[in-house]
Amino acid sequence: MKKWILKPGSHLDEILEWLDDRVLFAYEEEGLIQVFVKDDDLEHPAIDSVEDYVLPAIDWEQDWANHVVLKNGFLEVPAGEKVIKMLPGPGFGNLSHPTTCLMLEHMKDLCFEKTVFDIGTGSGILALAAKAMGANQVFAVDIDEEAIQHAVQNAQLNELEILFDKPVRSDITLLNMIFSEQKEALKSHPFREGRLLSSGILKEEEFDYLTFARAQGWTHEKTFESQGWLAFLFRAESSIWKQDA
Repeated sequence: MKKWILKPGSHLDEILEWLDDRVLFAYEEEGLIQVFVKDDDLEHPAIDSVEDYVLPAIDWEQDWANHVVLKNGFLEVPAGEKVIKMLPGPGFGNLSHPTTCLMLEHMKDLCFEKTVFDIGTGSGILALAAKAMGANQVFAVDIDEEAIQHAVQNAQLNELEILFDKPVRSDITLLNMIFSEQKEALKSHPFREGRLLSSGILKEEEFDYLTFARAQGWTHEKTFESQGWLAFLFRAESSIWKQDA
């Protein structure tokens, strides 16, 4: 990673537009603009100086403790009649977001003796809960290698078997991510059979999301809401993934 310090009078918006997805983060404070990029060989007339930069280590236990209650360094998560323990880490899912709670609440009647596929597993919280709720097999994937490592640690902690791979078939698919991320994830892992429990959708996105779901051939069964966020239960009616819908 490189840290750019921009020349006085530079315009951050222009730099961000030029960088597009190559920028990691940037900020402006008292006229000093710092931009952090993942490329090493970029040149721009607005750059005053370039430094190597390594992100400081994150205290994940403290980070989680800022949002949820930890007991002896662990987060305890109700999973049906059982409780699973979670190590703090980089994976998304620590009960601080309403969508995670929505998913956990409405999974409990779906997973028993089923094959479950958790797309975007993050910390592994939903996959582990599904296994604790009596799923026969649980598969989980994530594009973030650090999240997978975190989920593996949590699976080992709870002595629960999670298969970190894509299943040949599944009865229940779990998908907890924002709308745009869902569209990308479903290109690699299309929902074609069984039932889908999804969340990460804001109330104001409901019409667009259900329109999208109908275009995929999904049958809408139920909608759940918490704090302006929605979760949905669908049944697959089509094996065709309409990528351009």
